Amino acid sequence: MFDSMQATPPSSCFSLRRQAATAEACQREAPLYSRAQAIRDGMLIDVTPLAREVGFRDAVAFTRRALIQSTDDCGADQADFDARLLFVLFSAVSALRAQSHRRLTEIHFTVHPAAGPDHGPAVALKIIAGPGDRGETVLTILSVDD
Repeated sequence: MFDSMQATPPSSCFSLRRQAATAEACQREAPLYSRAQAIRDGMLIDVTPLAREVGFRDAVAFTRRALIQSTDDCGADQADFDARLLFVLFSAVSALRAQSHRRLTEIHFTVHPAAGPDHGPAVALKIIAGPGDRGETVLTILSVDD
């Protein structure tokens, strides 16, 4: 399943719906909140172009919370933010490759502060594969608390 910018903390609607809804409950709800709508609303931040630079083949988005947590130690400089985001994406693709022999839909990984592990706690993230709005495989990076 795993082959594969504009930041601001997400409301829990999207992640709670994803976690709590059963297939039957999803069929009763109409309409479902689409990935495209979540991106337009800013609940998901599409990082696909940058993700392709580190080896992802599928669309990749962060929840706002995960993006903020994983880049929080960056200064106001855009270059620092971009470098940090590339590092987080590289960590994610590395975690996927390490588990590529298994058919998983969720993989956990951690990233340490940009200044090093002695400068704060690691950020625990997970990457989830699922169907996009048109049935294509898409990846979402979330906080493990999402």
